[in-house]
Amino acid sequence: MNGKLVAKISQHQILRELTFCVVRAGLAMRSAIIFLALVVTTPSLCNAQGFHINKETPLGPQGMGPIRIGMTFSQAKNLVSNTLYDPWAYLGTRNPAECTFTSFRGEPQGVSLMLINGVIQRFVIDDRATNRTPEGIGIGSSERDVLSAYRLNKIRIAERSAVSREIVVTVRNPPYSMYTFGTDTKKVSSIWIGVGDASCD
Repeated sequence: MNGKLVAKISQHQILRELTFCVVRAGLAMRSAIIFLALVVTTPSLCNAQGFHINKETPLGPQGMGPIRIGMTFSQAKNLVSNTLYDPWAYLGTRNPAECTFTSFRGEPQGVSLMLINGVIQRFVIDDRATNRTPEGIGIGSSERDVLSAYRLNKIRIAERSAVSREIVVTVRNPPYSMYTFGTDTKKVSSIWIGVGDASCD
């Protein structure tokens, strides 16, 4: 087959795929632009079955795979083939309708999403997770590795007790976001991805 024709067919398929992803997610314009940029660099990101987040999907400063901070739960679940637990059935907070959590059925283990009024505000990574940031930081990484990996970013260290502290990394690239690495003063034991101090009661 003619090479130019193959290229045109591939471009047409990618355009259809991009349109499907955005319409399916119901993304706002700004989120759609960010998501399209991601899909352009990874054309197979979205298909009719959705992107599958697994135990190796990177922990980005704005989320994982196509799921981003600021998306609604409905938008997020329509972008992935994973099954997410019903956040409104979560019993660990005072009012799940206002603030709640969800997680993935199966893999990845140890990854939860915090939602406030149905909008994703934070990813919470615990010691069961094997996912790592693009810079290679994950559960078990040393504090030295964290400080080295993000030395060009703004870093704040908060002492929580004699045996725990947080290393807060502000990611400068837009949209503004943060990594919060909880440590036992030696190694990373938890990770939060999100903006600000939003929390559930």
